[in-house]
Amino acid sequence: MLQSARYLPARDPHAVIFFDGRTFSRRYQIDAVIESAQKFGSTFRTIECTCSEDTARQRLERDRAAGHHPAANRSFDLYQRLKATFEPIPEPKLVVDTDQPPDECVARASEFISSAAVP
Repeated sequence: MLQSARYLPARDPHAVIFFDGRTFSRRYQIDAVIESAQKFGSTFRTIECTCSEDTARQRLERDRAAGHHPAANRSFDLYQRLKATFEPIPEPKLVVDTDQPPDECVARASEFISSAAVP
């Protein structure tokens, strides 16, 4: 993923790279992403998306029932086990509660990215 993150901005300096699903759940992994961004002159911003336990359960069960996710082991139980081992995402960051309307979440994220942009 980091190789792709280096490649894409070289082709398009306005490219935005998203790492989804807390692939990087340990502090040293997050530090490696930040270091890579800095090394290649990219601006790095963190948006942490959260939701209630009930929402997480509903979303996971809905996706599993519909077969919308390729990971066969993706369940609320797995979510809880992984969540228990996550290390906190360091500041600075924006925390977005995805229980809120999607338009509101997108507006907050867009404002955060725009306000943090380097001139």
